[in-house]
Amino acid sequence: MELDLKDIQDIVQIPDSSFMLFVLLFLSITIAILLFSYYIYKSMRRDIDPYHNEALKRAKEIDYSDTKRAVYDFTLLSSYLLNDQNSRLREQILSELERYKYRKSTEKLDPKIVEKMRRFIDG
Repeated sequence: MELDLKDIQDIVQIPDSSFMLFVLLFLSITIAILLFSYYIYKSMRRDIDPYHNEALKRAKEIDYSDTKRAVYDFTLLSSYLLNDQNSRLREQILSELERYKYRKSTEKLDPKIVEKMRRFIDG
């Protein structure tokens, strides 16, 4: 007894686009993460720059004739101007400025130290 089944057809290949959808989803998520990271980076940079610019402006206006005020202003403002290139110079200047701090009366700033301070601020 042999059955004659004419209504069953062969297996048909169905187009599948799930791999393309996976790639598209992966790229979309990657781009979203990159854009979010860039936004965070830029917002952090924006917060740092105003302090740096304001400190640079105030540091260029330091009055070196008032020794105590100049020493304390430089100590405070130099921390905002600090980067990898000038950190050693800052430490050297601060160690030389120690003798002008914590005293009731101080002598005038040494011109060599003033020149180093100006070089730090300019550069």
